[in-house]
Amino acid sequence: MMRFLSFLCVMAVATLGQTQAAAASPIDVELGKSLARFGKLKPGVRHYLRYKIGTDGVATPMDLQRKEIRFDQQEGQRRLHILQHWQSATGALDLDSWFEDKTFRPLTHQRDRTRDATVTREGFRFLPDRIIGLADQPDNSRKDFEIAAPVPTFNFEADLETLQALPLKKGAEFRIVFYHPGGGVPAPYIFKVAGQEKLIIGGSPLDCWVVTTDYNDPKRPIARFWVAKDSQTVVKVVSPQPDGTTFVKSLLS
Repeated sequence: MMRFLSFLCVMAVATLGQTQAAAASPIDVELGKSLARFGKLKPGVRHYLRYKIGTDGVATPMDLQRKEIRFDQQEGQRRLHILQHWQSATGALDLDSWFEDKTFRPLTHQRDRTRDATVTREGFRFLPDRIIGLADQPDNSRKDFEIAAPVPTFNFEADLETLQALPLKKGAEFRIVFYHPGGGVPAPYIFKVAGQEKLIIGGSPLDCWVVTTDYNDPKRPIARFWVAKDSQTVVKVVSPQPDGTTFVKSLLS
């Protein structure tokens, strides 16, 4: 009898372990399927302040970001259109990105970097199996660019909006294939809903999910995203750096 009970206990523990492992398995966010909470993306403008906290604890402003979400007509279809403008003391960065409606499939991405009154333009097109330079785009410095994408990829330049469209809930993990236009090869990244917290925004508490990632580098300090539970807007991002400094992005309005 004792052996039988011990066997049952071992089986129960094993079953519980399997159940927990299954529950912790990342959800693959498949490109091309409608995202569960795409409707959380509303037309409008958001402003973020990004600053750096040094090892001495002193915060130094880095840049201001203006991000606009729009739904525009392109080639006779309704599409998601995200415009970003970054302004710093040394220059500006403008991003113009188009996406398929509801699925967030990236279509094109343009990056204009301004320094010393000189604009450097990079333009890319996302295809099912590769990302290429926009050959017909005027002044495109990356018109001959091409890189394979064995798995269709999301645009890393719109990571905050991608998180906003996911079915965030306690304990959920998501595996998302991202690609930074013009960078290295696409790769899957794990984003975990690690907990929940209240942030004081405008003097009032705001219930947030806390989402984490290590950007595929276990030695790198964990980055954290505070995502408002109601709108799923990312209101704060804290990214500790290996050198002991920390980058912070905070929603202003």
